[in-house]
Amino acid sequence: MVGAFDAMLKAGQAREVPSVFEHVFTDLSSRGRGIDPTLDWKFLKLRKLPHLVAVGSEWCSVYARRAGEGFVRFGYNLAEQRWAYGDQPGNHLHLEKFLNSKTVGRPAEALAGHTR
Repeated sequence: MVGAFDAMLKAGQAREVPSVFEHVFTDLSSRGRGIDPTLDWKFLKLRKLPHLVAVGSEWCSVYARRAGEGFVRFGYNLAEQRWAYGDQPGNHLHLEKFLNSKTVGRPAEALAGHTR
């Protein structure tokens, strides 16, 4: 998570830091969870909007802005290449391209023996 925070600052997104991290901590707290140290946190700036992505072994949490709601958490399954409950952020195609790439360090084909 520290790397994502640092990346936000370096990308000139300092004013977004309080908003996105406040949402992350509120979301985790509301679900009775803490910060999982095994997740790989990444900051992305897509279409001039900040996104925070927590990459796990099978699921990713994507924190993205939704009109009228501020930051919202979306779930993405790497092995099945699908959004939880069909709920996806507005720029999901750009996010999917990133999430399904080797950039996240866990290509979908390598997870749980699944292939496309």
